[in-house]
Amino acid sequence: MKRFITLIFVSVMVAGAAVAVDFDTLKNKSVLFFDNKEWASAEAMCQLMVEERPADVEGYTRGIVAAGMSGDVEAQMRFLQSAVENRVPFKQLFGEVQSVSFGVGNSTLYEQFLLHASDSFSWMSRIIDSYLLDYYAFRRDPQMMLVYANKMKSGVDNNVNYMLKVAEAEMLEGDVEKSITGFEHIVENYPNCYEALLYCGIYYYDKHTVNDDIKAKEYLEKAYAQYSTPYVENMLNSLNKRIYQRTVEK
Repeated sequence: MKRFITLIFVSVMVAGAAVAVDFDTLKNKSVLFFDNKEWASAEAMCQLMVEERPADVEGYTRGIVAAGMSGDVEAQMRFLQSAVENRVPFKQLFGEVQSVSFGVGNSTLYEQFLLHASDSFSWMSRIIDSYLLDYYAFRRDPQMMLVYANKMKSGVDNNVNYMLKVAEAEMLEGDVEKSITGFEHIVENYPNCYEALLYCGIYYYDKHTVNDDIKAKEYLEKAYAQYSTPYVENMLNSLNKRIYQRTVEK
């Protein structure tokens, strides 16, 4: 009830201030409420911003975060529904919700928003799952990375991005052998995948055996051919010295 009264009060206050309030005034007021953590007032102002300029992403972004800080999931979904209806790009909307929620020190707000959105809008659950996968990869959460990478792989087993996420998650979980098997499988299917080449090259480089040095050199040379970084160059120089030293010692 208190939140409802706040929404009514703010709307009436703005409406009474002038016959037509310009967008910049609404935006400035929303920023002021937002910065002062007056979430219900910020949400109400963002709703007016959306009504004034439906294609502008900022009203939706701050509105979703303000509603999330108040625990108002229904309001978040209303903002999302309005954004969809007004063809606001998902990439921009979700990216800014993530940035703003991180900015207010509540990174889990973005996660919870995506989870609620997936439940409420089943037709875009696969799109949202891809953002959840990126979020869990950013958080370096191997268990959730595996859950969503495998979900995204469903029906598209040879998608290199999802294959990489699975192998990286296995690496984070400490299952190195399984992870490298995954990266080698990626190289078999995508010979120019730089990330997989680099993971395999570093793995065999660190083993310091004759056969592993040969494998490391093969992977790293292919990686270096794509991106000639000093890091890979130094490893190749070290490998060549090791291989040469063994030749001299024979």
